[in-house]
Formats: sequence, C-alpha cells, structure tokens
Amino acid sequence: MLICSRDSLLTSSTALGQFVTQQLAKGTALELYELAPWGPDAWRKLAWMEIESGLNERQSSPKVEAFVAALSGSPELSQLASLPFYCVVLLEEFRKSGKLPADPLGVLDTIIERMLAREGSKVVFEWREFVDLDVLDDVMAAGEQMLGFTMADGRQGKEVMELLLDKAGRDNMREILGEVAHQRVRQTGQAEVQVADLRHVLGPTYIDGKLVVADSERVMTAIVQFAFFGAGKKAGAVDFAHPILAEHLAATYALNLLRRAAEHVAEMPETSGLSRVNTLKGAVRQALGAVKLEPGSVFHRSLARGIATDPVLADLIETASDLMRKDERVLVAALGVLRAG
Repeated sequence: MLICSRDSLLTSSTALGQFVTQQLAKGTALELYELAPWGPDAWRKLAWMEIESGLNERQSSPKVEAFVAALSGSPELSQLASLPFYCVVLLEEFRKSGKLPADPLGVLDTIIERMLAREGSKVVFEWREFVDLDVLDDVMAAGEQMLGFTMADGRQGKEVMELLLDKAGRDNMREILGEVAHQRVRQTGQAEVQVADLRHVLGPTYIDGKLVVADSERVMTAIVQFAFFGAGKKAGAVDFAHPILAEHLAATYALNLLRRAAEHVAEMPETSGLSRVNTLKGAVRQALGAVKLEPGSVFHRSLARGIATDPVLADLIETASDLMRKDERVLVAALGVLRAG
C-alpha cells in the first residue's frame, strides 16, 4: 500500500506522527520515502516536454538550455525550482518572453498568487470563511463605492457580493501568511512555526466568528496543510517550505504596516505632533522587528524594493530616520541600509 502525504503532516498531525512512530518502533514493513528535489536534469526535461513537445531532436534546444541557465544562474530561482509546482510557474513566466526577470523578486508575487489559487481550488474551504461576517457592511460599502452604484437584491447583487467576499478572504489569507512569516523571520528568528501560534494569529480577526468549532478546525487544518508549509523539527510545528517565500511575505507584511501608519499619520491633525512621532517610531520598530537586518537578504531587498517604488513610504522612512537619529542608532542604521537599497 502506498500512502502519499505532505511532509508537514508528520509534525502537525499528532495522530499521523504517533502512528508512524509506533509502526517504526514495532519493526513493521512501514518505510518512509521523500521526493528528491528537482535540479538541472529535471528542469531540462520539463522544458523539453513543455516548450519542444518532447521532440527527440530538441532535447537541448536553445530555449531549453536558456531556461536551465536562467535557473542555475540565480540561487533564489534554483532553490524555488527544486519543487515541481514552482518550477512549472517559473517555466510559464519564461515562456512569455523567453527569459526570466533579472530580479528574482519579480516573480515571487506571481508564485504566491498561483499557490493561493491552487490551494483554493482544492475546495477544502471557501475564501469567505476567512472574513468575519460582522464586517459585511464594510465590504458592501467598499464594493458599492468601487462599482459606483448601490447593489440591489437579487441574483446580480448576490454574485457581486460573493466575489467581494472571496476577494476579501483571499486578501486576508495573504495577510495571515505575511503576519506568520514576519513573526518567524523578524521577531523570533526561529526556523519553524508552532501550530498553536498560527491558531492565535487567526483568532476571531481573520476567521468568520459564526463558524462552528468543527468548521473552524477544518479551516485551521487546511491552512496547516498549505503547500507554503513543510514539516517542522518538533511535534506540533510546521515550517515555511521555502525561506525565500517566508522572507518575501514578511517584507510584504512590513510594507503594509508602514503604509497603514502613513495613512494614520496623514489623518492626524497638525497639533498632534507627539502622537505622529510615536506612531512613526512604533511602525518602524514593528516593521523591522527585533532580528538584525541582513543586507542582501530577501527580506531586505523586498522591503527596499517596495519603499523605492512608493513615494509615501520613502518619505516616511526619511522622516523616521530624522526623528530617531539621536536615540535609536540601531534602527537608524537599519533604515540607512534600506534607503541605500
């Protein structure tokens, strides 16, 4: 009998972990196998089959070799391409123009969105389950403002509302992943995520509060089984399958923290000088976290990239640097690294 399972279940599922441990201790015929990571040979075969339709005389065509060279020349892309799904996404990006982006960060958002779409297509949950229906009125108001008219009752209004709820739930899921990644990468520096901590992050903020306990557990289990996660080192823990994606998600979350702070400060009256200063300082501290900022890391590059393309954030970082110059030397030094790009 062959049983296929995601490796994260070996640590996140107590029942499966105990079963495997007991069977191995008994000396039964149970054997564990792991899929080998993909490398240049697998990349070449995939490109040959997809680009050249598997024609014998085209096994090492210029296009095939160009794809393999693009992956081999980037530590980040080659690490991502070690998993078949990411490799397929990268190949699809390659086929659009015959090359991959010079900056590998340019494809990370695409990979994350494709991964979310794949998880949603499994029909284990609905995206709207990640929206607390108490905020339904806010979603409705935002939808009406975006569409420019009031949604009437009936089939069309219902369809529009379902689309809005699904979008809100999917956005929340990305925020959840970002918050968990940020906690792992920037706060604790740990190499794994406790399932209990993940449950705490979800809480009533991201999951529909009207779900019964059984449905909440089902949603929780679905998240733990996301392909974003792999097995942790300890029971009750999972880890991001790729540190690259964890750092990019953490940077995206940090950028959102800074944007919300900028919006909040902009709404404050000019007389609230001290409150504005404290808000900026607090946002920067939270966004950068407690772990030393490593120049050249994916987190650093993703964060710097986002700041450089957003004038509001660039101004916020410059202002925060001036405000903290005297008493926050470590943070100011980190901000200097970000401003340098």
